[in-house]
Amino acid sequence: MDIFDKARKALGDLAQTASTQGRVLQLQGELAQAELSLEREQREAGIVARQLWRERKFGDTDFEVIMQRITELEKRMETLRAEVNTVQQEGVPERAKRCGQCGRELAAEDEFCRGCGAAAPERRQPPPTPS
Repeated sequence: MDIFDKARKALGDLAQTASTQGRVLQLQGELAQAELSLEREQREAGIVARQLWRERKFGDTDFEVIMQRITELEKRMETLRAEVNTVQQEGVPERAKRCGQCGRELAAEDEFCRGCGAAAPERRQPPPTPS
């Protein structure tokens, strides 16, 4: 792999990370809007409940529409949180390979650490088993 291939790979990785972060920010924005709407609906439910309580008319049908909107918002928020988590996990590369001796990050094709010369973790032979 020459230096240009490595540069292309690095730029591709950077573009993927930027795309992932953009999607996460979009989802977090939607989640924030849903949370604000939920707070607004809960505040409205509280106002209606207080008015009905004062008038001694506390009935379930008065709350049905508000409670349905609150339930829909809670479901939407749950879906958005799950999607944020999924997108964030997709953006995380598989465990970065690091040198076991000096901790330097290794490229996938490295057989030896460029810092200390130790064998890359995947290339190490397992210890001999006692006979």
